Amino acid sequence: MNQIEYMDFKPDQPIAVYRLVGEMPLEAGMRRVGEMIAIVAGLRITRMLMDITGSSGYDIPTLATRAALMRHWAAAAGGIVRPAFVCAPEFIDPERFGLILAAQLGMVANVFDDESDALEWLRLLP
Repeated sequence: MNQIEYMDFKPDQPIAVYRLVGEMPLEAGMRRVGEMIAIVAGLRITRMLMDITGSSGYDIPTLATRAALMRHWAAAAGGIVRPAFVCAPEFIDPERFGLILAAQLGMVANVFDDESDALEWLRLLP
């Protein structure tokens, strides 16, 4: 896996930023994103920008895969982290199945194809 990642957070900043970059299987990306969410939850940071636009090597997730992703990430968030995911538009389900499931699992999340929209959503969270 050729991966260069970037995580930025400061105790005085309310938003952690993580950028997943590189080619990898979906399972590896899912695990890494979950690990980063868990780290942020452990630091008690409640808002996270999760940018996966620089990653590749996987197909558009099926509904079953979206369910597995959200279950994994909601467990990692522990009811603490509210992530805004940024990805390519073709990866966003128009029915928002993953986000609905995330909410049912206790994770407030959203998905965007533009980082500035994601940051605005995070800034408006209570």
